[in-house]
Amino acid sequence: MIKTNAMKTLIVMLFAGMGLFAKAQNSAPLEVFPNPATDHVFVQIPPSFTGITYIFISDIDGKVYYRAERNFDGQDQGLLRRSEIPLNRLTPGTYIVNIRNEQDWRAQQLVKE
Repeated sequence: MIKTNAMKTLIVMLFAGMGLFAKAQNSAPLEVFPNPATDHVFVQIPPSFTGITYIFISDIDGKVYYRAERNFDGQDQGLLRRSEIPLNRLTPGTYIVNIRNEQDWRAQQLVKE
């Protein structure tokens, strides 16, 4: 049996493969900018994400190239909810930025030039 978080990740990857990126209804989207990007990208974590939040960048096949963990206490605002991610290890192509915690997940396509 697949655990809930693993199933959510699998669903994100399936959506990514079809070019679809979903988010929960009535919730803030995942902001990834600049996009396309060359040397770095910023990921703005929506306010609904509290507690331990995981940030991943993977390719369409699911290979993870970047992984980070952040802890948000619910009082974090604006720039405190922004993560800068270096892209120097990525070759040009299409990737997926995925964030998740125990309650929610978001995914957004990223183009590395």
